[in-house]
Amino acid sequence: MKAVGLLLLICLISAFAGEAESLWCRNKVVCVRAPCPSNMERCKAGEVCYSKGDQFSGCLSKQMCLDLQSKPNSNVRCCETSHCT
Repeated sequence: MKAVGLLLLICLISAFAGEAESLWCRNKVVCVRAPCPSNMERCKAGEVCYSKGDQFSGCLSKQMCLDLQSKPNSNVRCCETSHCT
């Protein structure tokens, strides 16, 4: 558990050190604005992380994600903040 806490701390420090422009996604739809290692995809400008159910699905344009999210019975979620669960 200490390693996870340390990794999160490094992420937070990196986020405040001027890396806030990059949005990185990883499983369980955790989005962090820092270049953290392992299992992550870097979104391009104007993209957000999106998920279907509890599966991380990747990066998608913000408008397309919002369109999918707004459909009836949609289980799509969009994330562009530091945490999204």
